[in-house]
Amino acid sequence: MAAGPGSRSSSPAPPAPPPSACAATFASCPLRRSSSSATPISAYRFYLTITNDQIRSWISWANTHFVFGTINVFPAIIWRACQPTVMPIELSRWAVVFFTFFGFAAEARKNYHLAS
Repeated sequence: MAAGPGSRSSSPAPPAPPPSACAATFASCPLRRSSSSATPISAYRFYLTITNDQIRSWISWANTHFVFGTINVFPAIIWRACQPTVMPIELSRWAVVFFTFFGFAAEARKNYHLAS
């Protein structure tokens, strides 16, 4: 007889691990450490989106994809004149440089290989 949603199982639940084991696992989690450094940047970008971007209503797919392949290029003197755009552009630029130096280092590549 199959157990229904209201029936109780006769087998006991597995015991919970001790709190110290959970804390040690959480402390060594690489995702926890790496996401904490991105949080201020993401929060700043979220703030800029809320305060500066306009909410526009959706019209049609033709309107959405109008000049979709166009890439606008602006001289630095123009985008640096608008202070809210300077921080995201510079952070993106330096993030690529940072990853190039540290993400392709021999030790990092060794760790990538070990993780796969």
